[in-house]
Amino acid sequence: MEGDIFDPTGIKVKAYWSHGIDEELNKNDISYDKTPLKEGDTKVTITYEGVTLDVAITVVSVKVESIKVEYAGETRFPLGTAVTNNGLKVIAVLEDGTEKEVTAYTLTINSKDVTADMTGEGLKDLEKGAYTITVTYKDKTGSYNIEVFNGYIIEAEDIYNKDEVPENATNYLEKVSASGVQLGAIRYSDGKKDAEFASGQAYLGEVKKGNSFNVHVYSEVDRKADITMTAASCVISKDMASWKPIEMASVQLNKLLKATANGKDVVITDDVILPGGATQPNEDGSYTYDANIWVKWQSVVFGEMELKKGDNIIYVELIDAIPFEGTLTGGSGTINIDKFEVSFKD
Repeated sequence: MEGDIFDPTGIKVKAYWSHGIDEELNKNDISYDKTPLKEGDTKVTITYEGVTLDVAITVVSVKVESIKVEYAGETRFPLGTAVTNNGLKVIAVLEDGTEKEVTAYTLTINSKDVTADMTGEGLKDLEKGAYTITVTYKDKTGSYNIEVFNGYIIEAEDIYNKDEVPENATNYLEKVSASGVQLGAIRYSDGKKDAEFASGQAYLGEVKKGNSFNVHVYSEVDRKADITMTAASCVISKDMASWKPIEMASVQLNKLLKATANGKDVVITDDVILPGGATQPNEDGSYTYDANIWVKWQSVVFGEMELKKGDNIIYVELIDAIPFEGTLTGGSGTINIDKFEVSFKD
């Protein structure tokens, strides 16, 4: 379609080498023009090791009635980090009512074109504040919002055993007590289906009663900061073939956590009730599962904290099992943790 960028998914190319060996290639081996296509274009030239080949294409022109902007990426970015369009999906609604995902859109912030940066290594020069990103495709527009804050995010999967902490490490988690159970990271980036619906790219899974860890927070100076933990409650039973959730609890997570900051007790004042629910059995005895039901993340605010210059330690322990109702699960109450966000007050 006019405005699309050639998509080589499924392409098969064979390279014939001078030493007589033929080599099957795929889309990751070749290079090609990524300029948006125009009506009247009849070919795309692909290149491998300096040799070119033309692929015949037909480009059609259609009227776009509107676009839909769907954004499932990060909405808050630490100051100085790369802001990308990861998680952005743009749908063109065509004149016949059909819909098609498109990639040849432009991104602007305050009327400045930032497409190249955000679709590449990321936009790094945004100052602290809230921003509206405008998405334009064929003169149709949509938008989504992000915020840049003074602080940083500590990903929950960045957890180490005490004897495995890298030298000079900052902003990480450290296992204190795993009580013989997992307290381990599940990484979507590793391709594990378990984490397919996780917020971000990974999370710390199956934190159970008695599990504890230290959150190491580094500060250049003495300062005040807000610390927020993003977590979800979960009661599951494992089907080893596909690990389907059966039941999830609704609990006030702050009442189940014990926390200290640099040795002093932290009172978590938020009465955060993590969303939950249970699937119902079908008449034939099977269950209808909602794979998203156990990863509806919520934020638990530890409140304003005094950080000293250097390494600061927040100790977190789950002091009770998450309660649940019903008999649909044989598993014990756990929580899943996605990240900690440190937002400086100054």
